[in-house]
Amino acid sequence: MLGHSSIVLGWRGFAIERHEMAAGDKPAIALQQHFVAVWTGSTPYGERRNLRGDVVPFTKKPGTVTLLPIGVAPALRLLSPTEITVVAFEPEFISGVEGELEQRLTTPFIEKLVLEEPLVSLLVSCLMKECESGGPHGQAYAESLAYALAVRFLHLARRQPIQNSPYRQISSPQSIRRVLERMHSEFHTDLSLSSLVADSGYSRRHFLRIFEDATGYTPHRYLLQLKIKRAKELLRDKSVPLIDVAAYCGFSSQSHMSQIFRKYCGSTPGQIRRGLRCYEPASDL
Repeated sequence: MLGHSSIVLGWRGFAIERHEMAAGDKPAIALQQHFVAVWTGSTPYGERRNLRGDVVPFTKKPGTVTLLPIGVAPALRLLSPTEITVVAFEPEFISGVEGELEQRLTTPFIEKLVLEEPLVSLLVSCLMKECESGGPHGQAYAESLAYALAVRFLHLARRQPIQNSPYRQISSPQSIRRVLERMHSEFHTDLSLSSLVADSGYSRRHFLRIFEDATGYTPHRYLLQLKIKRAKELLRDKSVPLIDVAAYCGFSSQSHMSQIFRKYCGSTPGQIRRGLRCYEPASDL
């Protein structure tokens, strides 16, 4: 394994790792989880057998996606080494996402060995970056990425388009108010998307739509704006060290807080404390 594994971060239902693939024969293996793999190293060359038993050559340029549902991963021979980023989904996670879709998927899972799917590659890359950074953006962010990736996996591995039927407004002001009150009181903690969904009483898919419709933000971005707002208030008190501001507001570190401020405010917390001008994030929080 290369680099970090998300297992140490405690993410539930999914995990991501980066692996080095040496040249040589790779035997067929039984899979107990669903896998999404993105080939990230130098273009590997190899051989595999097709359904008729013929040996066929293949190449997987960087960014190529492979989908392996639960079953048997086919044997192959790599003629050159490479690297691969792998996301493993627990079957309960995938079935949970599938159960929240607005349609019934009836086609069976099928492996996809070579796909050009930029969106899948981007989602995997963002999830791997979050893992290697130690999960600074919190569970809600990682779960949102995994959920979007799982929906795309279902669409591709089931060979059935995911329909976006016209959204019917079913949100309850009371349920959204309950979620928002919790976010405002606990924004400094590592709130998970799953816990917010449970508070709303809706499926995850409906919750994400309802929340964005009500606030204009994804849950992760809303929490981020709350952290920024509170940090700006604390920055007015120059007796509070920046490292304490970061801790009070739920940032993973002072450097993470500075990174977020540069991105969304155009200035570092130190510059804001010194009274240097910055632009405000697009928010009325």
